[in-house]
Amino acid sequence: MGELPPLSDKREWKKKSTRARKDAENRISRRLLGVDSGLLPDILAEIGLWDELFHEEVHGGKLSLVHELQYLTSGVAMPIGPTFHEQAFAVYMNRSTELGWLILRLLPYLQMADGAFGEEWKRKQTILDDSFRFMAHGLTRIGKRIGEAFIAFVDQKFSFKEPFYYVDADGSE
Repeated sequence: MGELPPLSDKREWKKKSTRARKDAENRISRRLLGVDSGLLPDILAEIGLWDELFHEEVHGGKLSLVHELQYLTSGVAMPIGPTFHEQAFAVYMNRSTELGWLILRLLPYLQMADGAFGEEWKRKQTILDDSFRFMAHGLTRIGKRIGEAFIAFVDQKFSFKEPFYYVDADGSE
């Protein structure tokens, strides 16, 4: 990464720290979702579409915009409050389930020592993990390729050696 300039040179520091952050983000993205991930090409393609879906919504609200444009083109007055739109709801629930699974897989890293959350927590985590896997299989059962791709992604990128708990970057506890 290189040395950052003194904080007194704020413009140069911001420029270099931003570059360092972006480089790190790109390196992580390549290892997790990209060319250095080790994922099979068909899985990479599906996960790439999944990632793009988030990007488009977060940075442009494009899925939300399409929903709102339907009101404008149909001549129906746009509602002021929340509405139920089955397709939007399904997309939201599926993405929430997928993100929930990733978060569940990362939660043990909050432990400061092996088994700090206890056996009961581990048992409940296993039940939830099985439930999230079942939900992803459900997508496959209705013909959505993202289901199996997401399962492969979780199994390859969010499976951690046991014991899995917090350790400092230098390996100390």
